[in-house]
Amino acid sequence: MDLYESRYFIINKSLCSIIGLWPYDSILKRHTRKIFPALWVFAFIVPHGIGAVVNQDDIDRFMEHICLIIFLFLIFVKYITAVLTEGKMILVFNDIVDNMEYITDAEEKKILEHYSERGRYVTLVYLFYILNVGVCFTLLPLMPLLWNMLHPDAEPYPRLFLMNGEFLVNRENHYWKIYIWDLLTTFIPGFIVIGVDTTFAACVEHCVGVFEVNRKRLESIVQSDDQTTTDSVDSDAAYSRVCDIVRLHQRAIRFTDTLENAYSQCFLILMLGNMLLMPLLCVMIIMNNNRKIHLIRYAILYTGCAFHLFYISLAGQRIIDYSSNLFYYAYNNEWYTTSSKTKNILRLFMIRCTDPCMLTAGKLMNMSMETFYSVMKTAVSYITVISSFRAG
Repeated sequence: MDLYESRYFIINKSLCSIIGLWPYDSILKRHTRKIFPALWVFAFIVPHGIGAVVNQDDIDRFMEHICLIIFLFLIFVKYITAVLTEGKMILVFNDIVDNMEYITDAEEKKILEHYSERGRYVTLVYLFYILNVGVCFTLLPLMPLLWNMLHPDAEPYPRLFLMNGEFLVNRENHYWKIYIWDLLTTFIPGFIVIGVDTTFAACVEHCVGVFEVNRKRLESIVQSDDQTTTDSVDSDAAYSRVCDIVRLHQRAIRFTDTLENAYSQCFLILMLGNMLLMPLLCVMIIMNNNRKIHLIRYAILYTGCAFHLFYISLAGQRIIDYSSNLFYYAYNNEWYTTSSKTKNILRLFMIRCTDPCMLTAGKLMNMSMETFYSVMKTAVSYITVISSFRAG
């Protein structure tokens, strides 16, 4: 489709196509590309599963492996969920095209293009963030090697492993092979996260743009050329504009519902997983307080989890804010000069706006900043319990 070849969506299309999630690619191309990341991410979990079994008597190593298993498993589930909801994403992408064609006014098209540009900006920022964090994370194990090269007379630092998995071989003799495997462990899941999350952001910005178009329409329900010498209003003109607003609002609601159906299950698993993973990572940070490189490594993972949770919660909050604010824009115009039938339909419109559109995690919790704060608070409260368990 021409829209997805434009500057606004070409990055999202390319990222999804790389990991086999672009629904308009050929069936053979999609299925071939899906096998590779799914098998790789699953294979990355195996060394840590072995490590958890081998080191079950060493609580520190055991928790380290459990943290990484959960982290990789969440990415694996994110990808599998995206594969299973491919049919729903086709509906999302089709709705975006339909909305762009439905809105023909030049000024309104500029609004949609503005928010599409915002989606592109968010995509670039998120891509830059993930890649830079990945590079910093993968360079950490090389710091002791660099120190040993620069200070040959000093006591050498032991080699560090990026993911510290268990391969049932002499790890020192196969250091660089393991390091390359760990590099793949970092960047292949990273591309999955980037592809899925940036596409979600682009869809949310389009949804917000549709609500913003409706806001502009609400501000111009009553126009100067509607006025007559008796200050009455041509009710047919105002009524027609309100009907157009209602139709566009129904499109926005339908688009939000489609987006909700596509991401709801994934959000539920991610929220529950983060509530379990983030306290464990906090404990790992505490446990490695005297091992600076390990501390930095787990701090990066913790920050990544918190940022990702913030990212999807903020997107959900934007939909809530933009959809609920239509109530105030509907009220703050010259509705009192319109006909009774226009007032009645505006009243129904305002009642609907009191129930804002929102994304949920499995219909159990709303994706909003309030939920983000609640999850962060819960995650932090678990630290004391897990730390006490470790001390015992």
